[in-house]
Amino acid sequence: MSGRRNREGDGRRGDASTEIVTVTFSRLTPQELRELKESLLNIVAAALIQQPKASVTDPTMMKITVLVKKIAFYDPEFVLKLAMYVRLDLNIRSTANYLLSLASNIKECQPYFKKYFINTIRLPSDWLDVAATYHLLPDRELKGNSLPTCLRKAMVEKFLDFDAYQLGKYNKERTIKRKLKKIREEKAKKPVGEKSGPQKPMITIKQTIRQLHISKPNYNVMCLLGKKISEDGK
Repeated sequence: MSGRRNREGDGRRGDASTEIVTVTFSRLTPQELRELKESLLNIVAAALIQQPKASVTDPTMMKITVLVKKIAFYDPEFVLKLAMYVRLDLNIRSTANYLLSLASNIKECQPYFKKYFINTIRLPSDWLDVAATYHLLPDRELKGNSLPTCLRKAMVEKFLDFDAYQLGKYNKERTIKRKLKKIREEKAKKPVGEKSGPQKPMITIKQTIRQLHISKPNYNVMCLLGKKISEDGK
């Protein structure tokens, strides 16, 4: 394992100017692994003060990515435990969601993913944000709008925990349409050839229900999809 290297991008795919971050995997002693864990914990704890946005180009998130990949090779469950701690104890939503999106893309973390995802996610907005953040990962395994199987299954199961009030409050399809229209207008005004940074996709609950083929609870799903419900609830 010594000398094994994996090159990770920290920006958009296909951009020749994107800086490459090299993650070096080497045999670690228990003490060295413990020091890496402490370093990762200190960085995410500092996010409580700095409140960085979960962007692949953010220096803090780049450091988190490197440490997560190194630690996950030895102790993948620690990464997910940390995400739950960051969200529930430190109440740092963006960093917790970023950790979950990273974990869904790491093979070693995937067997433990659903358990911690369900316990970490509290709001439909976080539920959507993890999926949206995954699409920004430069080294993600799946292309297009696809999501890892572990993330898909966890999202389907977690959807059952949201009540009608939560789903109604965070069902912002109209707001997102207005934002997308504004973004298109701003892009049209920019000079030809001018590039903008990577943008997190705006995902709606309705889109996600269709993508994940969610069918339960029937009443909530039918309401969000705008379909009529019969008297017997079917």
